Amino acid sequence: MVWPLFLCGCAATRPTGEAAPPARRATTPTTPIAPDEETPPSEVAEPVGKRLEYAPGVVIDFAQRQVEVAAEVALREGLLELLACSPRTKEHESILVALPRPWHIYQALGLVGLTPGHPAAWDPKHKRGVPPTGDELTISITYQRDGERVEVDAWDWLQALRTGEPAPPRPWIFTGSLTSPRDGSFAADYDGNVISLVAFGTELLGLAEVFSPDNDQLWLCPRTERIPPLGTSCTLIFRPLDQTPGAR
Repeated sequence: MVWPLFLCGCAATRPTGEAAPPARRATTPTTPIAPDEETPPSEVAEPVGKRLEYAPGVVIDFAQRQVEVAAEVALREGLLELLACSPRTKEHESILVALPRPWHIYQALGLVGLTPGHPAAWDPKHKRGVPPTGDELTISITYQRDGERVEVDAWDWLQALRTGEPAPPRPWIFTGSLTSPRDGSFAADYDGNVISLVAFGTELLGLAEVFSPDNDQLWLCPRTERIPPLGTSCTLIFRPLDQTPGAR
């Protein structure tokens, strides 16, 4: 299967509980992922303790209304197209590798009350980008530094490519990726676009602005001195924007 690229338009739709991908993660974009049967997020009850290990590498904290995702540092220097990708996909242009299946992250975000929209697309008639839709959220990163757990805003690890200035924080968008109308396969499981800084058209999470993925248009790079060594275990924490004090 060839997923529609940002510059070619997007014909697929986002997923439903009836057309879930299988219980394995795509690691290289070679074949489509066929649908299977999984419990829709709406049918998962909140646990008594308010914390649920929803899937490998995905924890839902209902009391805090947040989703925690296991990740590792994959890049500290270079051009960036993503903040986080799936394993063995785009580590050469992504600071983090998000270890769980994107589909499971998608479901967990829905369980804390976030509603997906659609990724950015290309309008061939007017020859312009179409901004994404979806609920806004914040992303922070926790890891161990000098024996202590620290939490930083994800934007703390990013800086402007041309000026070297820190990137000002802005909300992320739960764009929700896409599903194939042919077989229901989930695009983010296929191409690994978990948290995108540019508009691929299939990203699970992205930005409200439409930034081109062309190399000469890339606008962010790692803030190397703030990022721990390669291979450092981290946790991505997703919170609805209205749940994060002072987020706006």
